[in-house]
Amino acid sequence: MPRILTTWVDKYRPSSLAQVVGLPHEVSTYENGGSKESLCLVGPPGTGKTTVAMILCSMWNAEVLRLDSSLDRGVDVVRDRIVLFVTTKSSKWKVVFLDEFDQMTPAAQLGLRATIENSRNTTFILTANIESKIEEPIMSRCVVIRFARLADSAVLFYLGEILKLENVRFNEDDVKRIWMQSGGDMRMAIKRLQICSILEGNGRVLDLEKGISDEVTLGKVYTLLMTGNLKALLGVAKESSIDVDGVLKYMEEKIAQKDDVAEMLVLAEYQYHRAVGVDPISVLLGLSAALADLHGKSKSR
Repeated sequence: MPRILTTWVDKYRPSSLAQVVGLPHEVSTYENGGSKESLCLVGPPGTGKTTVAMILCSMWNAEVLRLDSSLDRGVDVVRDRIVLFVTTKSSKWKVVFLDEFDQMTPAAQLGLRATIENSRNTTFILTANIESKIEEPIMSRCVVIRFARLADSAVLFYLGEILKLENVRFNEDDVKRIWMQSGGDMRMAIKRLQICSILEGNGRVLDLEKGISDEVTLGKVYTLLMTGNLKALLGVAKESSIDVDGVLKYMEEKIAQKDDVAEMLVLAEYQYHRAVGVDPISVLLGLSAALADLHGKSKSR
């Protein structure tokens, strides 16, 4: 497959609220600057929260401080970066955009409440997957907008339009399968569309067998990862076209079923490595070694 310079997630990210699939009706209040109250956008991954936040920042022509709260999550971030940004004079309206806000520590969240309440020229936009992890004093200072799982029909139409624009031949059953395997995450579905759109002759075709790890392969990779069999894992990785994002999603579901916090923390670290562009095979091998080390320490206790 040729090197792809632009991801479809970025290429087809909506640039206006009207283009957002499944947009909650409450968001329309903020269109054209009708309201600039602070917002808390909550709901499952891949339902448009981050996209809506980015669109609002653009519509308001605001000066923006954007932080990923899964990385910038402590009290020092509130004191050293957010308060400084809010209190610095500017001729523009300001937005503090805190993505993955549910990952911010409770102490940092509570340290932010006075800043949100007292800011007169700043809108806070918080996005989160898990509403219960947001402190109540923060929720009470924001307008909470809940994003629901996207309707299958609307998503399938949107995915089909992307494939048509990319001149990819496809059948609807394959698109449905990609959507079902993405667990309701539009971003994940678009990533998989791109992975599975391969060159064939003079054009491109959607080929799930070459692009997506099926359930059998996922199960095999999961077992190898958990047992620390690096040699066999490397062999499977080289022989198969493994969708590493699919493997990580599959592992997340399996570990969640076991409710193993230690394994989930290890997985989260390597999900981050993957998100910032680490080579997929390195992610799998590193994850396997880390899990083997974790299990070895557990057995020695």
